[in-house]
Amino acid sequence: ESAQRGLLRGIGVANYVEAPVGAPRERVRIHVRPNDRVDIVAGTQSSGQGHETSFAQVVAELLDVPFTSVHLVTGDTAVVSVGGGSHSNRSMRIAGTLMVEACEDLRAQAAAILAGAPDDDSTVHRSAPSIFAAARIAGGEGLVAEKDFFGRIPAHPTGAAVCEVEIDPATGATSVCAYSQVDDVGQAINPMIVEGQTHGGIAQGLAQALFEGVEFDPQTGSPMGTSFMQYALPHAHQLPALNIELVEDPTSGNPLRVKGGGEGGVTPSPAAAVNAICDALRAYQIEDLDMPVTPAKIWHALHAQR
Repeated sequence: ESAQRGLLRGIGVANYVEAPVGAPRERVRIHVRPNDRVDIVAGTQSSGQGHETSFAQVVAELLDVPFTSVHLVTGDTAVVSVGGGSHSNRSMRIAGTLMVEACEDLRAQAAAILAGAPDDDSTVHRSAPSIFAAARIAGGEGLVAEKDFFGRIPAHPTGAAVCEVEIDPATGATSVCAYSQVDDVGQAINPMIVEGQTHGGIAQGLAQALFEGVEFDPQTGSPMGTSFMQYALPHAHQLPALNIELVEDPTSGNPLRVKGGGEGGVTPSPAAAVNAICDALRAYQIEDLDMPVTPAKIWHALHAQR
């Protein structure tokens, strides 16, 4: 059908296996306050990954408290004393492990307090004892647990991507017609957040393959894309609907079975796109093109072969 319209069509596949490491140091402090509030103090820093949601989900489930009562504190060095930051798929893998350990500590503290409370203590509801009741009995600032980690927690997120493109041989213009990807990020704490991160990563990877490049003035050496008016970021109309699926090959490397979803979208997408372009150009014996594969690059390659 593409050929009938005078276009070249190609399909590309890329598989990936990651071995993310990241900074080895992390600290998590969880504070259960007598006013039915839980604060998580973590050294990771969200820049759009949704830690305030996914971290709260983990702690709310582990402590059996309402999700809305859990709050994340980050980014303030007056409160956050140690942390390794957010990179290399490390946030939930390492901080999540510390949250599990801290919550186990807090449950043990609460159990000991509730076991020793008198039956007529009005702060204890025997029909449904809670960690908040224990925090009220403890008085003062409530219950606190702090956990440190130094070392590595290995994980190997994996996945496969398939990209399909059309190329106009008259101009070299390329359009992405279809894109599908399957990722094993371990247990997805919040699948919607993982899907959003994957969509963003794919957009970043396809842009690297097709649009984004750092150019310099040959006379002065000055960068030519100094603002988003000149730098070629992708627009929504340049990307197709993205077909995303998650699978899990369970890992025993950490208690939440987390591998990491922050890099899955961007890792295979440039290779899948360039493979698709080369497949579309196979009749011209063009086997490789450097990124970004711009229309001008394709046009010159086609005319060189002709």
